[in-house]
Amino acid sequence: MLLAAWGCKHTSVVPSSDEAASLVDYCSHHGIVTDLLTFDLRPSEIALPEMRDGPTFDLLLIDGAHAFPQPTIDWFYGGALLRRGGVVVFDDVNLPAVSTLLAS
Repeated sequence: MLLAAWGCKHTSVVPSSDEAASLVDYCSHHGIVTDLLTFDLRPSEIALPEMRDGPTFDLLLIDGAHAFPQPTIDWFYGGALLRRGGVVVFDDVNLPAVSTLLAS
């Protein structure tokens, strides 16, 4: 919603048509244009690898399934889609499956 409100071109990988519809409804109700928002309703382990031949992304937000190995899979495939200098945001870094990605 925030990226749509800012007018950003945004692809959201969310394997739930109910969640996507709820977000579009919320935006519509609050006057937020969703013309630049697209949804990929497949699980990220399927959607992200198939995006490799498309444009690169400026931002990757990893926030979804929190059980191992899902955050690692999302980072592996999603990180490859980032442009050089792009930004990665990890949600729920307090969880073991996510914090592992931040260990140095």
